[in-house]
Amino acid sequence: MKQLSKKDYLVALILSIYLLFPAKVQANNLSIGISGHIKTRCTMELVNGSALELSARNLSSAISFDLFCNQPLRIALSAKHGGLRMSHSPDQTVAPYSLGLVIPDLGINTYFLSRELSTPRLIESSGVTPFSIRGEINVTLERPLLYAGEYKDVVEIDVLPSINDFSR
Repeated sequence: MKQLSKKDYLVALILSIYLLFPAKVQANNLSIGISGHIKTRCTMELVNGSALELSARNLSSAISFDLFCNQPLRIALSAKHGGLRMSHSPDQTVAPYSLGLVIPDLGINTYFLSRELSTPRLIESSGVTPFSIRGEINVTLERPLLYAGEYKDVVEIDVLPSINDFSR
Protein backbone atom coordinates (compact mmCIF):
# COMPACT_ATOMS: atom_id res chain seq x y z
CA MET A 1 0.00 0.00 0.00
CA LYS A 2 1.25 3.36 -1.01
CA GLN A 3 1.73 6.01 1.56
CA LEU A 4 0.07 9.35 1.02
CA SER A 5 2.31 12.27 0.48
CA LYS A 6 1.97 15.70 1.98
CA LYS A 7 0.62 16.85 -1.37
CA ASP A 8 -2.11 14.20 -1.24
CA TYR A 9 -3.06 15.29 2.29
CA LEU A 10 -3.18 18.90 1.19
CA VAL A 11 -5.46 18.07 -1.78
CA ALA A 12 -7.72 16.01 0.51
CA LEU A 13 -7.87 18.86 3.05
CA ILE A 14 -8.72 21.47 0.41
CA LEU A 15 -11.38 19.18 -1.10
CA SER A 16 -12.92 18.59 2.36
CA ILE A 17 -13.00 22.31 3.14
CA TYR A 18 -14.54 23.00 -0.28
CA LEU A 19 -17.26 20.39 0.33
CA LEU A 20 -17.96 21.66 3.84
CA PHE A 21 -17.89 25.35 2.92
CA PRO A 22 -18.85 25.84 -0.72
CA ALA A 23 -17.57 28.97 -2.45
CA LYS A 24 -21.13 29.99 -3.38
CA VAL A 25 -23.21 31.18 -0.44
CA GLN A 26 -26.93 31.36 -1.07
CA ALA A 27 -29.12 33.65 1.02
CA ASN A 28 -32.81 33.05 1.59
CA ASN A 29 -35.27 35.96 1.72
CA LEU A 30 -38.11 35.89 4.19
CA SER A 31 -41.30 37.89 3.69
CA ILE A 32 -43.96 38.28 6.35
CA GLY A 33 -47.41 39.56 5.42
CA ILE A 34 -49.10 41.61 8.12
CA SER A 35 -52.73 42.66 7.85
CA GLY A 36 -55.63 43.76 9.97
CA HIS A 37 -59.34 44.42 9.56
CA ILE A 38 -61.88 46.48 11.45
CA LYS A 39 -65.52 46.07 10.50
CA THR A 40 -67.40 49.18 9.47
CA ARG A 41 -69.68 50.46 12.20
CA CYS A 42 -72.12 53.37 12.02
CA THR A 43 -74.77 53.74 14.70
CA MET A 44 -77.10 56.43 15.94
CA GLU A 45 -78.90 56.19 19.27
CA LEU A 46 -81.47 58.59 20.64
CA VAL A 47 -80.51 59.82 24.11
CA ASN A 48 -83.95 60.36 25.72
CA GLY A 49 -86.82 58.51 24.14
CA SER A 50 -87.84 58.32 20.51
CA ALA A 51 -90.79 60.73 20.24
CA LEU A 52 -91.14 64.50 20.04
CA GLU A 53 -94.30 66.03 21.50
CA LEU A 54 -95.77 69.02 19.71
CA SER A 55 -99.06 70.80 20.42
CA ALA A 56 -100.90 74.07 19.89
CA ARG A 57 -98.87 75.52 22.78
CA ASN A 58 -95.61 73.64 22.22
CA LEU A 59 -94.59 74.48 18.66
CA SER A 60 -90.99 73.30 18.99
CA SER A 61 -89.21 70.26 20.40
CA ALA A 62 -85.72 68.75 20.25
CA ILE A 63 -84.12 65.39 20.90
CA SER A 64 -80.43 64.56 21.27
CA PHE A 65 -78.64 61.57 19.79
CA ASP A 66 -75.25 59.90 20.03
CA LEU A 67 -73.51 59.08 16.79
CA PHE A 68 -70.65 56.64 16.28
CA CYS A 69 -69.07 55.85 12.95
CA ASN A 70 -65.55 54.60 12.29
CA GLN A 71 -65.35 56.10 8.80
CA PRO A 72 -66.89 59.09 6.99
CA LEU A 73 -70.66 58.85 6.88
CA ARG A 74 -73.78 59.72 4.96
CA ILE A 75 -77.11 60.51 6.62
CA ALA A 76 -80.40 60.02 4.76
CA LEU A 77 -83.48 61.81 6.14
CA SER A 78 -87.05 61.20 5.01
CA ALA A 79 -90.56 61.67 6.40
CA LYS A 80 -93.44 59.27 5.79
CA HIS A 81 -96.15 61.94 5.36
CA GLY A 82 -94.18 65.12 4.69
CA GLY A 83 -95.90 66.76 7.68
CA LEU A 84 -97.90 65.87 10.76
CA ARG A 85 -100.92 64.00 9.42
CA MET A 86 -104.06 64.15 11.49
CA SER A 87 -105.43 60.71 12.30
CA HIS A 88 -109.01 60.00 11.22
CA SER A 89 -109.20 63.17 9.13
CA PRO A 90 -111.43 62.91 6.04
CA ASP A 91 -109.37 65.51 4.16
CA GLN A 92 -105.93 64.12 5.17
CA THR A 93 -104.98 67.32 7.03
CA VAL A 94 -101.19 67.70 7.21
CA ALA A 95 -99.49 70.24 9.47
CA PRO A 96 -96.12 71.32 8.04
CA TYR A 97 -92.99 71.57 10.17
CA SER A 98 -89.30 72.22 9.78
CA LEU A 99 -86.74 69.65 10.86
CA GLY A 100 -83.22 70.62 11.81
CA LEU A 101 -80.24 68.31 12.06
CA VAL A 102 -77.40 69.82 14.06
CA ILE A 103 -74.07 68.02 14.51
CA PRO A 104 -71.52 70.68 15.52
CA ASP A 105 -68.44 68.40 15.37
CA LEU A 106 -69.18 67.68 11.71
CA GLY A 107 -70.15 71.26 10.84
CA ILE A 108 -73.70 70.14 10.02
CA ASN A 109 -76.50 72.62 10.73
CA THR A 110 -79.18 71.75 8.17
CA TYR A 111 -82.91 72.46 8.10
CA PHE A 112 -85.58 71.00 5.84
CA LEU A 113 -89.26 71.71 5.43
CA SER A 114 -91.29 68.58 6.13
CA ARG A 115 -92.65 68.49 2.56
CA GLU A 116 -89.02 68.35 1.29
CA LEU A 117 -88.55 65.13 3.27
CA SER A 118 -91.10 63.25 1.16
CA THR A 119 -88.04 62.15 -0.79
CA PRO A 120 -84.84 61.21 1.05
CA ARG A 121 -82.33 64.03 1.63
CA LEU A 122 -78.64 63.13 1.87
CA ILE A 123 -76.12 64.80 4.13
CA GLU A 124 -72.39 63.98 3.91
CA SER A 125 -69.84 64.26 6.71
CA SER A 126 -67.38 65.91 4.28
CA GLY A 127 -64.81 63.22 4.83
CA VAL A 128 -64.77 63.58 8.62
CA THR A 129 -64.83 60.38 10.67
CA PRO A 130 -66.98 61.23 13.70
CA PHE A 131 -66.17 58.28 15.97
CA SER A 132 -68.26 59.29 19.01
CA ILE A 133 -70.15 62.60 18.95
CA ARG A 134 -73.52 64.09 19.90
CA GLY A 135 -76.08 65.83 17.74
CA GLU A 136 -79.61 67.12 17.94
CA ILE A 137 -82.82 66.95 15.94
CA ASN A 138 -85.09 70.00 16.17
CA VAL A 139 -88.69 70.06 14.99
CA THR A 140 -90.72 73.28 14.80
CA LEU A 141 -94.30 73.57 13.57
CA GLU A 142 -94.77 76.17 10.84
CA ARG A 143 -98.08 77.17 12.46
CA PRO A 144 -100.06 76.01 15.52
CA LEU A 145 -102.17 72.85 15.31
CA LEU A 146 -105.84 73.86 14.98
CA TYR A 147 -108.06 70.78 15.02
CA ALA A 148 -108.58 68.39 17.91
CA GLY A 149 -107.06 65.00 17.29
CA GLU A 150 -103.80 63.12 17.04
CA TYR A 151 -101.15 64.14 14.52
CA LYS A 152 -98.30 61.86 13.44
CA ASP A 153 -95.40 61.60 11.07
CA VAL A 154 -92.50 59.19 11.01
CA VAL A 155 -89.03 60.53 10.25
CA GLU A 156 -86.53 57.92 9.11
CA ILE A 157 -82.86 58.60 9.67
CA ASP A 158 -80.40 56.21 8.06
CA VAL A 159 -76.73 56.50 9.00
CA LEU A 160 -74.45 54.79 6.51
CA PRO A 161 -70.71 54.63 5.94
CA SER A 162 -69.69 56.79 3.01
CA ILE A 163 -66.84 54.94 1.34
CA ASN A 164 -66.60 57.55 -1.43
CA ASP A 165 -66.29 60.60 0.81
CA PHE A 166 -62.66 61.22 1.77
CA SER A 167 -62.30 64.91 1.04
CA ARG A 168 -60.72 65.92 4.37
